Amino acid sequence: MRGILDAGGDIRHDWELEKALTVGDHATGVPVLANLYAKMKDTPYEVDLAALWTQLGVVRDEDSVHFVDSAPLAATRKAITFGTVSPTNESAALPRPMATIAGRTAAKSP
Repeated sequence: MRGILDAGGDIRHDWELEKALTVGDHATGVPVLANLYAKMKDTPYEVDLAALWTQLGVVRDEDSVHFVDSAPLAATRKAITFGTVSPTNESAALPRPMATIAGRTAAKSP
């Protein structure tokens, strides 16, 4: 996801899905996204996004988003946001906002 964002793929641009998958695969060095999409595109799969956001510790509060570090999948969210996380590199991992979700910048809860 960070590779797609770094290439300019975010909510402000209307990319074809195949472009986003190609850019993501290029960033990881393997065709995992394109292959997964080809395998799953014609098979319905339900996801409870509200429950997933809760497990990841992503909480919307009006026009902002906050992270909850005590959530069950908070470590997974941190790895998605920062890459490899250690206590010493978390704050310096990205020189920009932590994440942008649906056009909103997410910040750590105080």
